[in-house]
Amino acid sequence: MTISNDQITSALATSSSEQPVDGDQHSNEGVLVNASPNEEVDLNTLNKIRDLLFGQQVHSQEQKLDQLENRLNQECADIRDQMDQRLQALETAIRNDLQTLAQIVQSNHASQTTSVSDLEATYQSGISTASGQLRELGEEVERQRLSILSTLEEKVTSLGTDFNHRHAELKALLEREVQSLQSVDAQDRDQLADLFSQLALNIRSNS
Repeated sequence: MTISNDQITSALATSSSEQPVDGDQHSNEGVLVNASPNEEVDLNTLNKIRDLLFGQQVHSQEQKLDQLENRLNQECADIRDQMDQRLQALETAIRNDLQTLAQIVQSNHASQTTSVSDLEATYQSGISTASGQLRELGEEVERQRLSILSTLEEKVTSLGTDFNHRHAELKALLEREVQSLQSVDAQDRDQLADLFSQLALNIRSNS
């Protein structure tokens, strides 16, 4: 939400005109009230007003986005850990199989050629099985990643829509408050003018 300098200047002038005045302060009131609405408001004042109005909501939205990002990172890390564990278990199983086969070859020198052939066949079978399992793991990881990204995008879109809605509501509320302050200020001036007129009449009648 963007607040124009005119609105902030008007609000500051209205707030200043509502303070009790007497003597020189009354003349200063006229200066504040008659100040041009196009005068530049200090940039720091604008930033402070924006922070007061929307700082909490922006912080809340950032916290939600950070939580979603942390959750995504955690889930990706868990998937990597699971894949590493499965690969390690598969590697251990293959090594055990190879060690077993190697022991069989060593204990059966007479049938070494056949054992070597069996070893190669088993090794190729193990490699083929491992490749298939790795491919399945990769596909599963990719599906989970796409699902997480889709969920995250939906939540980010929902948060953005909610933020824009609240942004519009706060803007409308601020505009109503500014208009209300301007209306109150006009009424106070009329009442003050009536009071001075009545006071002047009383003074003349008592003279």
